[in-house]
Order: sequence, then structure tokens, then C-alpha cells
Amino acid sequence: MQQQKISVWQLTSITIVNMMGSGTILLPANLATVGNLSIMAWAITTCGALMLAFGFARAGSYSERNDGMGGYAEYVFGRAGAFLADYTYAISELISDVALAVSCTGYFAGFMGWKLDSLGMALVTTAVLWLASFLNIIDERLTMHISTLAALGVILPLLFLVTFGWHWFRPSIYMGSWNPHHYSLITGMNKSVAITLWAFLGMESASANMGKVENPRKNVPIAVTLGTGIVAVFYVMSSVVVQGIIPASTLAKTNSPFGLVFAELFNPLVGRFVMVIMVFACFGSLVTWQFTLAEVFRSSADKGYFPKIFTFVNRRNVAVYGLLILTAVQSVLAIETASPSLEKQYLEIVNISVFTNCIPYLLSMASLDVMQRRARITNKRTRRVNIVVSIFTQLYTIYTITQCGMTTIFWGMVVLFGGWLIYGLISYNFDLEHDIRP
Repeated sequence: MQQQKISVWQLTSITIVNMMGSGTILLPANLATVGNLSIMAWAITTCGALMLAFGFARAGSYSERNDGMGGYAEYVFGRAGAFLADYTYAISELISDVALAVSCTGYFAGFMGWKLDSLGMALVTTAVLWLASFLNIIDERLTMHISTLAALGVILPLLFLVTFGWHWFRPSIYMGSWNPHHYSLITGMNKSVAITLWAFLGMESASANMGKVENPRKNVPIAVTLGTGIVAVFYVMSSVVVQGIIPASTLAKTNSPFGLVFAELFNPLVGRFVMVIMVFACFGSLVTWQFTLAEVFRSSADKGYFPKIFTFVNRRNVAVYGLLILTAVQSVLAIETASPSLEKQYLEIVNISVFTNCIPYLLSMASLDVMQRRARITNKRTRRVNIVVSIFTQLYTIYTITQCGMTTIFWGMVVLFGGWLIYGLISYNFDLEHDIRP
């Protein structure tokens, strides 16, 4: 029986919800710890994200392969580079799903009025992770429906804010929270850039699902570019509106910033309703991310990068064993990083996820020039634009890595060097003489 392919609109929906669900839920509260000076980081990150999206769109149209960033990296870095891109991306997703589950727990606890200690945070977060995985095991088609509903659950409240929220916007509140900690312009920007890039992680998920997409060379670029552009508009405008309604000192203390905003605009009942919507949207994003995570590990296992157990699928074409193993690992991470401070736990996980995600970004963008040469792109203007995009996105990604913090960089390097160890142990399985590099 031939597997039904994902349409371009479904893929765009997955791309949007993977970004917005993971990035939007706690974003105002996280940026409030810096102040509204963080708008400067938005300017840089939005440019960087759009350039990355453009680069991935071009790479998707040039690539002769359907295996995402690993396939892009192989054009320049060979099998070792392809492995490293797939490995670090898989680890990043594994970690980022825990951060997403933590944010879902925060909203749910806020709705229920719970004051969770470390153990409570760990137990609820673990339960959320397992529920998301079991929904994927039941039927992967359910993931498509949930992703669409979850996207609406995020977009509708934000659409209201960016359209009508300006009525409640107060310049005095916005400017009063401009720089509460008296950071310099560069310091404030540096403290915000990793958080804002985290909000865009997921733009590459269209590439990760290339093997299941109708006409991937055409539809993946559309989904990446359109999805990132829509999300950028919502992020920047909604952040400014919220920061002009609620002071940063108040936003920084809440686990459910959008619920707080709507409670301020209308009444607590409306605020609680929005919290319910956000819980569902966040959980829907987690479901789609777990789907993508299982696919990343399965496709990597097909190439020999991970154990074959990750390739086993049931009659519904779901990688059951892999999903169970990955969720067990995530449960351990949730317990190990558990903290009564939602913000502390969230940011620790976010930073390491951003670092590991930057590695495949670097490898993919570094390969763009070779990819266009292999695709025989002869238009000089197009080739120059691609080279500029390649250089800019790599510099931006390196800059973001430097702002993740030394502790994060240390553990990120441990993960990176661990990848080389794994590759050394499995490389005998590959025909290293066969390489797609020219």
C-alpha cells in the first residue's frame, strides 16, 4: 500500500506550528528578563532566520537527495559531515522537545493554579512527553490533524493581538520597560539573541520530512520560506504589542504570558480560556515535533548512523520502538534538569538545543555554493546571491553560538566530540570511497 504524501500546505502548517508552538508560548516572559531592548535582537534574528530560510529553500531546490540537512552537508563534507549534521540535529530535537514539554507544563500548571516543586515539574513534564508519543504511535495521520489545529490555536490569539492589540498599547509602558537592568545596547542584544533564534528553530523541519513530501524539490522551499515569513511577522508584532500592555517586571514573573495579557485586556475568564488554547497549541507542537524526531532518527538509522531498532515501523508506518526509546531518554532529561523555576529549567534546555541545532545549519549553508555548482546554476546574479547568503548565515550562526553561554558551549562540545566518537565506531559500515562530492 503506497503511503500518502504530505502536501505543501500540510508541510507549511507543520513548519509554522513547529516554530510558533515551541517559540511563542513563553517568549514574552523570557524576553522580559532583558527588557524591551530585546527588539534589537529581534531585528538581527529575523534577518538571520529569513536568510537561513532562503538558504534552505535554495538548498532544497538544488539537492539531488531527499534526506534534509545531512544530504546538504554531504556535498562538501562527505559522509562524516552528513553524519554530524544528522546526529547534532537529532540531539537538538531530542533536547528541544523536553523544553517544549516544560513550557506546556508551565501553562498547564498556571491554568490549574498549581505550584509545582522540582519533582512535580519532572512528573508532569514526563507525562506530557509520553502522551505526545503515544498519540503518534496510534496513527501518524493524527499528527497532521493535531498540527493544523495547534497552528490555529497559536495563530488566532496572536492574530487578535497584532490586529486589535494596538488599542491597548501604551508607549509609556513600552518605554518604561525598555532597559530595566541598564544593559548596554550590545549586552542586551547578546542576552536575547539565543532566545529569539530558539523561537525560529523548526524552519528546517520541512527539510527533515522531505522523504514524505509530495514533489519535495518544489514544495519544501515553498514551505520553508512561507512558514518562516509568516512566523517572523507574528513574532515581532506580537512581542511589541504585549510589551506595551504589560510591564516587563510583571511579564518576567509569569509562566503564562499570553493568558496574563488577555486577562488584562478583558477579564480573568478570558485569560484562562486563552491559557487552555495555548496549552493545546503547545502540546500540538510537541506532538508534531515528536513525529519529526522519530523520522529524523529513523532516516538516520536507515543510513547506518543509529541502531537498526530505530527503523522498525508498525503497520501504521510509525517508528514505535524508536519513539519509545527516545521518550525514555527525554524522561531522564526532564528529571535531571527539573527545577521549581520554570524559567531556569527552560533556558538551560533551550541554550543547549540552540547550540546543537547551529551545527547542521553551519554545515548546510557552507555547502550551498557547491550545491548550486552541481545543479549547474549558470545565472551569475543567482550564484552571487547564494554565496552572500551562505557567508551571512554562517557568520550569524557562529555569532549565535558565542551567545549561548560558556557552560552551554562546554556541554555542546561534549555532544559534538561524542559524535566523532560514534562515527569512528560505525564508519567501517560505509563505503567511504563512494562520495557525492565532485
